Amino acid sequence: MKVITAVLIAKTNRVASCDDALANLRKQREKQTNCRKIKDVFNGLDVDGGGSLSWEEIEPLLNDDLLKTWLTT
Repeated sequence: MKVITAVLIAKTNRVASCDDALANLRKQREKQTNCRKIKDVFNGLDVDGGGSLSWEEIEPLLNDDLLKTWLTT
């Protein structure tokens, strides 16, 4: 009986650690995806291609509801 209990505990611990690893992997992939999307948005907004956003490039976005919603999600 003790052997069976030990095997079940070992398998449970193995499954739990896999779940944690999968959760971490999902978070890392989600972060990479979000960073890529933000970079794409930045590049799309950087009209002059200077690598930074000027006030003229940012100002029209201050009232853009779609962008605000996307950034909050």
